Amino acid sequence: MTAPPTLATSLAPHPARRITGAREIGHLNQYRCVESWRASGFHVVSVNAADEADAIRTAYPDMPVLVAERDARDLCRRPLIPVSEMIRALQVAGVTWGGIASADVRVADPDLLRRVVNEGRSGGRPIFLNRANVVHPCDDAGVLDPSGPSAVLFDVGRAAGLDVEPFAVGLPGWGRALAMALLLAGSQATCPAAAALLHLNHPRAWGEDLHQRFFAAFRTRFSSELAVLQCEKGADAQAAVADLGRHAETYADLAARRPGESGTAETARRYRAAYAAAVADLIRDLAVAAPQAEISGRT
Repeated sequence: MTAPPTLATSLAPHPARRITGAREIGHLNQYRCVESWRASGFHVVSVNAADEADAIRTAYPDMPVLVAERDARDLCRRPLIPVSEMIRALQVAGVTWGGIASADVRVADPDLLRRVVNEGRSGGRPIFLNRANVVHPCDDAGVLDPSGPSAVLFDVGRAAGLDVEPFAVGLPGWGRALAMALLLAGSQATCPAAAALLHLNHPRAWGEDLHQRFFAAFRTRFSSELAVLQCEKGADAQAAVADLGRHAETYADLAARRPGESGTAETARRYRAAYAAAVADLIRDLAVAAPQAEISGRT
């Protein structure tokens, strides 16, 4: 019998989420998210830094905890776990097929996700799951988030060789980076058109400086491979990559200007959001017809 897929997330020991009336529901929200994945047929584990593993075990007694060998504190001063470390933890645990998800997304329709997972897994395809943002934890529909996957499911052995540094779960763009790395390594992928996940909306966690840093990291990591893709694929891919280039150049120019220039910061944020959305659109396009031969991205 095939083992159930394993989902790796990284729970926070003291999550903060408030709803109307200032009620704190952080732990309840994370627990509901975990239960939704379990209802979808997943075995769920939390990957955490050594110094917060005991706190996770206390807060979530039924949650298996895998201790990470490293974290992203040098990037953000928080013990978030790099994507490559999440993949390593899955591999060391003997997982052959599983995935990674943000801790604060819940499955909208567990029965539907079971079918999507069964089809993708039997076909050897990664699965990219997008989210809708909701304003109340009881909402069962919301506004599609245009910034790309919040969960990525994959063959662990194939993903183990991918270069996804310096991206970490919980930091900007990690889902886009992992999805793009899988696609450019030659994977045929599935990306459901509708949002498969629900996310309780909250104020932005990171400042513009960190968003700029990961924007630059994504460009550095993928620009050369996307240039190759633009030459090899059809008109749609060429146009999509060209759009990425235009948004990237404009955002980079605006982000480099003096902060005091009138309107510059807000305009820069709009172009950064447009770049992220264009990347997400390209991921969805490539998931329909991913590159057959590996371009690069594996070590």
